[in-house]
Amino acid sequence: MSNLNIGIFLGTFDPIHNGHLSIVKNLSNELDKVLIIPLFDAPHKSMPITSPAIRLQMCRVSLLEEKNIEASDLIISHQIHGYDLKIIHTLIKAYPNATLNYIVGSDVFSHILSWSSVRELEKLVQFSIILRSKEDIEVIQNIASQLDCPCKIYDFELEEISSSVIRERIKNHQLVSRFLHPDILSIIKSNQLYK
Repeated sequence: MSNLNIGIFLGTFDPIHNGHLSIVKNLSNELDKVLIIPLFDAPHKSMPITSPAIRLQMCRVSLLEEKNIEASDLIISHQIHGYDLKIIHTLIKAYPNATLNYIVGSDVFSHILSWSSVRELEKLVQFSIILRSKEDIEVIQNIASQLDCPCKIYDFELEEISSSVIRERIKNHQLVSRFLHPDILSIIKSNQLYK
């Protein structure tokens, strides 16, 4: 298919939670397809992460009922490390006629001008920026104006939750069911994750 407008959402997704799902569901109304793409590894994280296969499985089961959102094994199958620019080149090869919309939180986007690959990246993608705080809007608009690519800022109503908080809650035997798809809870229990 040509001329697709594809959202790419990269992350460890350890685990994927309702906040992630809310973002992609909202964006799926504007984009032809949204890809949730678990990273192969996470050298930027200090803690070890769950295996790529289990994280991909959690992403896939949480998206079974979604028609234009899917979990992609592209990074995992190519064993691309971290947030390498090679990820974007691999996606361009897989979707040669598509416009790629890099989905990123404003907390991460606020540092984008310090990324070594930012000048090459802005030639390859557009940015879909998810506002984390309304107070960030002016800073994010200023940074976006310094990039040579389209940037669109989204202000969705999102519940404040993170994968690290969920892992900590599981470790401390606290309830997490309101933050996770029920099938993900089953995967976490059956694999004895985050204990």
